[in-house]
Amino acid sequence: MKLPKFSLKARLALSLALLLLVCSGAMFATFDYQTQRSMIAAAQARQDTSLRILVDQFSSVYDGIEVEMSPHGQIEEL
Repeated sequence: MKLPKFSLKARLALSLALLLLVCSGAMFATFDYQTQRSMIAAAQARQDTSLRILVDQFSSVYDGIEVEMSPHGQIEEL
């Protein structure tokens, strides 16, 4: 079976469409990865804040709660 020959315009259009598809896929994957990382970082920050609030509330009510903080302000040990 003989394959049909495409004109130069058709080959260029097909090549351009394929290139655009590959670039779009790469951009989508990159944006998706960055969004996931951003969401994870935001969730961890909210969790750290909630933990500090909880420890503050409990330490004001119950005696003997000792908190060890990291240089970055995160709770390392209770």
